Amino acid sequence: MAIPALTDEQKLEMSAGIRRILPKIAAALKLDEPTTARLLGLASSDYQAWLSGSWELGSEQIERTSLILGIYKALHELLPNHAANRWLHRPNTTYRGAQPIEHLRQCKLEDLYAMRRYLEAEIQTPFS
Repeated sequence: MAIPALTDEQKLEMSAGIRRILPKIAAALKLDEPTTARLLGLASSDYQAWLSGSWELGSEQIERTSLILGIYKALHELLPNHAANRWLHRPNTTYRGAQPIEHLRQCKLEDLYAMRRYLEAEIQTPFS
């Protein structure tokens, strides 16, 4: 399910667009910078360099961003804004009573995919 191979020019364009939107999404989801960096698979220093425009995202970080945006979108389809933005930080039986964000902080790409699939399935049959 990886994104198709991107040219350097496409990565540059996508990185610039992501730089504009991701901090807003992270703020809405109440993700601090270290957590956002981890979700992207980056060290905090690389995340800061990217935010400042002195470093560009690679294909994996673009893929991770796509998943984060998909999670955000799915949450907002399922829940009112205030609940959607808090969902990652509330205990959840799907994650054995843990906060979903704790599961994502493991930084595994497959965890982002699993959460996105879970939420998209819930859109088809809302939280039971």
